[in-house]
Amino acid sequence: MHRSTKHKIFGALSAAVLTLGSYAQVSSTSQLNGGINTITTAVPLLLITPDSRAGGLADCGVASSPDANSVHWNASKLAFADKKLALGVSYTPWLRQLVNDINLAYLAGYYKLDKNSAVTAITPLFLIGKYHFH
Repeated sequence: MHRSTKHKIFGALSAAVLTLGSYAQVSSTSQLNGGINTITTAVPLLLITPDSRAGGLADCGVASSPDANSVHWNASKLAFADKKLALGVSYTPWLRQLVNDINLAYLAGYYKLDKNSAVTAITPLFLIGKYHFH
């Protein structure tokens, strides 16, 4: 088989595999069987910015200088950090105008081992308060 034929076959098989199982949502109401049509994500907490500096820059934490919260955006920035050790703590009362018991706490830090490597740790904590399932 020629190389171009192999590429065409591989491309056709790849397209078939990618399009066959790509339906992630229900396409018609008859498939719901009277259920609620709610789309939930696995971990929505990861989309919330942990620090106010990146949040003030329209969630543009990738383009900022390295700090303790860089682990959330781009951990490779820590190779360019000036400090050997940094720790960041943030607390956000989330949706305070609607409810008063949803909070986001975030602890992040790094320790530089040498010029080009660092050990990092993050601990996001999302407290959703009291809620009742109906």
